[in-house]
Amino acid sequence: MSKEVAENVEGVETRGRARKASHSRDILSALKDRVVTLEEFVGDVKEMIDEIDDRVNDGLLSMKEQLRDYVLDSIDELTSRDDAIEAMMTALKKEIVELKGELTIYKAALGNGGLAAVAPKPSVDVPKPKEFKGTRSIDTKQELERRGVQELTKAMSVAESLAKFGGKKDRPESSKPKFNPKGNSGGD
Repeated sequence: MSKEVAENVEGVETRGRARKASHSRDILSALKDRVVTLEEFVGDVKEMIDEIDDRVNDGLLSMKEQLRDYVLDSIDELTSRDDAIEAMMTALKKEIVELKGELTIYKAALGNGGLAAVAPKPSVDVPKPKEFKGTRSIDTKQELERRGVQELTKAMSVAESLAKFGGKKDRPESSKPKFNPKGNSGGD
C-alpha cells in the first residue's frame, strides 16, 4: 500500500507552493481511496469470519447432536444388557436356593442312613461285543486244543452224556455222576 502511494507521489511533479498543495491533495485522495478499499476489504473479511463462525457453530451443533444420540443409544444398550444380566442373576440365585434345599435333604438322608438303600448304582459304560463277521480261524481250533480239548465234537458229546446221566434219578447206585472217558456207548 505504501508503495502505491509513493508511486502516486513520485508521478506528480510540482513546483512551488501550489504544486505542493496539489501534491498533498493527490496523496490525500489516494490515501482516502486506499482507506475505502481497506474498509471494504475489512467488511468482506468480517462477513467471511461471520460465515465461517456460523458454519463452525452449525458443525459443532450437528456433532453435539450426533454425540448425544450416540451416548443415548449406548446408554439404552447398556441398560438392556444390565437388565438381561440382572434377570440371569435372579434365575441363578433361585437355582442356587433350590440346589441348597436339595443338598440339605440329601445330607439329612445320608445322615439317617436312608440314602444307602436308595443310592443309585454308578453307570459303567461297558463296550458291546462286535458282531461276528467271517469264519472261525485255525487259531481258534489250536487254542482249544492247547487248553486240553482234543476235539470239539468229542467234548460236546461228553457234555451231553453227562447231562443225560445226571437226569436219571431212578438209579440207586450213586447220586454223583461218574466220568467215563470212553463215552456212553456201553462197550465194556
